[in-house]
Amino acid sequence: NCHDLQEFYFAEACWITDRSISCILNSCPNLQILDIAFSRGDIKDASTLMRRCFNIEYLDFSGAMALQNDVLIIAIIKRSLNLRHLEIGYNDIGDEVTEALAHTCHKLEHLELGGCLFVSEPSICNVIRSCPRLQHLELGYCNITSTTIREIARSSLNLKFLELEGCKNISKKAMDHLNPNIHIEDFDEEYCSDSESSSSKTESESEPSSSK
Repeated sequence: NCHDLQEFYFAEACWITDRSISCILNSCPNLQILDIAFSRGDIKDASTLMRRCFNIEYLDFSGAMALQNDVLIIAIIKRSLNLRHLEIGYNDIGDEVTEALAHTCHKLEHLELGGCLFVSEPSICNVIRSCPRLQHLELGYCNITSTTIREIARSSLNLKFLELEGCKNISKKAMDHLNPNIHIEDFDEEYCSDSESSSSKTESESEPSSSK
């Protein structure tokens, strides 16, 4: 009987299945924390997760090889209306996952997307706009440019931590727009350039014109 279970840590599990994850989610109505980071297994059937909404506030799916497709992740996200902390880095997820976040998880405070190479910049910007409570954001090795940095400056007024390891197409001018109180980690200023480039062009085109 796990009715009162609130936290479940299954990181680096050798093998988890549809049945096991469904049992955890549907038999533990008070579950708030689920960690299956870097787990292995065979989870394919999202239909087992469709029974109800969850009270989960903390999800860690980092590098979870057990998750075979985006459909399962999306099913969990759409039923986690109270989600505040999500780590989903180093998964081959696409824009469908981040769009689900943008539409559902407006309470999100902590988001780790590092190494999600197949998520587009417009989708990342949409999450940033849609989740104004973000305090911690990790975008290492994501396909972002100065456009994302300017979106953070406009929309993430509560941000305290920003990780940008391996992010190269960002101008110094864009970085200067960020709140100086934000702790920026692993950003290599050697990649920072004020020269005109495709990324700075995209950045200027995406910004609304100022009447000032």
